[in-house]
Amino acid sequence: MTDYATTMGWFPDLNHAIAIQLNMDGDRMIDKPLPVLMIEFATIALTELGKTDPPATGPKD
Repeated sequence: MTDYATTMGWFPDLNHAIAIQLNMDGDRMIDKPLPVLMIEFATIALTELGKTDPPATGPKD
């Protein structure tokens, strides 16, 4: 059986959205909650885009 973990969020102050979907087949585990990973990925992506200010708060639903 295929299982997925999914989260998404909109960062209005940055005018960006990010979504994450992980394939969780078998015994795969993640060590952080997905919203925390989403903020870390958003920080990396924005740094790559030349936007140095990390998200100050979490996403808005």
